Amino acid sequence: MPFGTEYTPLIARVARNKKRPEQVVGFIKFGDREQLCFFERNSEQPKAGTEVEVMITGPVHPYEDGGYPDTETLKGLRVRAVDQAQHVLVAIDGFEMAGSMCRNLAMGALTLGLGEMNVTLAKQMSEPTKGLIPVSPGRTGARFADNVNPRFYGREYAAPVPTNVWIERNPANGLPVKQPGGTCRAIGLTRIEDLECAHLVERQLKRAA
Repeated sequence: MPFGTEYTPLIARVARNKKRPEQVVGFIKFGDREQLCFFERNSEQPKAGTEVEVMITGPVHPYEDGGYPDTETLKGLRVRAVDQAQHVLVAIDGFEMAGSMCRNLAMGALTLGLGEMNVTLAKQMSEPTKGLIPVSPGRTGARFADNVNPRFYGREYAAPVPTNVWIERNPANGLPVKQPGGTCRAIGLTRIEDLECAHLVERQLKRAA
């Protein structure tokens, strides 16, 4: 199973929020259109008129009258500016939900973003996984291959899609921060197509065309 893919920085065009001039929003290209993005409130707010590298931290859905998010409608994407002093890029073999525990996990290793692993640093990871680390999707809304009892449900095996994700960097050693139990949590995606709701982005942009 390959790990990661060639990395292309995700660039957002920063503009003033028309509804709230004291805030900024971002626009990232998807095909020949631009997708509206909202910067996380507790993160760096770039200056309007600039361009910054960002990670996608999740979808933003409107809320229904009952107070629940309408997951079939997209308001925009939530993003955060990339800071390589705080964030580290990890190549993964793709998220998959399978087995009796139904855990949505991928295996990953540090990457330079060029389809090759940084072997020296990877070897510093936990020995039981021989340099590889289990990665959870966190709240990114990442797509995953659903392989829970595929034969029972009459489905073919779905191959996970290799990609890259951002993980919080441990300032003490430069490695990804591990959660209790040894798993690392993805905090951002590098591509719109890695979202489970990527089809909503496509639908929204087609309507706006």
